[in-house]
Amino acid sequence: MADISTLIAYLENGESERRMVDSICENLAFYQNIDTGEKVGGFAGSIYNWFIRECVGRNQYLVFPENAYASIFGRYKTLVTELRKLSRTETTERTREEVARVVKEHRRALIAIVRPMNDSASAGEGVILPCAEYSESLQFEILRIDPNTIREPFLDIGCGEKATLVKAIRARGKEAVGMDQYQPADDSGCVLRANWLEFSFVPDYWGTIVSHMAFSNHFIRAIKTDPELAAWYQAVYREILESLVPGGAFCYTPALPRAEAFIDRARFTVERMTNVEGSPELDTVRVAKR
Repeated sequence: MADISTLIAYLENGESERRMVDSICENLAFYQNIDTGEKVGGFAGSIYNWFIRECVGRNQYLVFPENAYASIFGRYKTLVTELRKLSRTETTERTREEVARVVKEHRRALIAIVRPMNDSASAGEGVILPCAEYSESLQFEILRIDPNTIREPFLDIGCGEKATLVKAIRARGKEAVGMDQYQPADDSGCVLRANWLEFSFVPDYWGTIVSHMAFSNHFIRAIKTDPELAAWYQAVYREILESLVPGGAFCYTPALPRAEAFIDRARFTVERMTNVEGSPELDTVRVAKR
């Protein structure tokens, strides 16, 4: 799997390792002053998210097995713990040597986690990383949703690290959550760290589900590259529709004409809205349960 090979090459790259050491040395006091386990977890979460952003920057379709979540996050907790232990009385040169040692061990541990995926991980056994985050105004416009009248509860599949759309809706006093693979920045329950292919979509629960350039974008890639994964996406797509309450809607872009062809029109309505003239594949789709 070339995607994993690229990630391993990055982790083995001496220049990227040196930059990481430089960054830690410049901010070592922050690590050494973390005084509780809770703070260790919070700081580890922030740099875990940095690592995920690095992965996204290299390939938005990179696949991680579900159990890699905890393993990678655990390595970052170990990194923070090891940096806390470094002596504050060493010379600058000696401190840098110790930081370099800790960083090298950390990156070797990450490689040990991801290397087996090169041969054994199939495209259907993982979590897909999202591509980008967009402003709330753009998402409201593209998805054709009114945050003031939206039906609750609300779920954003692939909400992004900042969960911009979710927070905008919650700010209006509505029940809303997002789903993504990032470590949530707080314990507000705003974001669920979950794999959208393995998430339990309870029937007749959600008032509104949206996904802007996330679920359907990856579904389309699966259709083009992996029939088995595409079949899994099709099954989850049906689960998403069944999880809507009567009158609830799933709004997404880009369009999924192959999946939409199998929708039971007696039970669901399907509305397509043009975003770019002459490019129906970029349409926004609203599927509502009758």
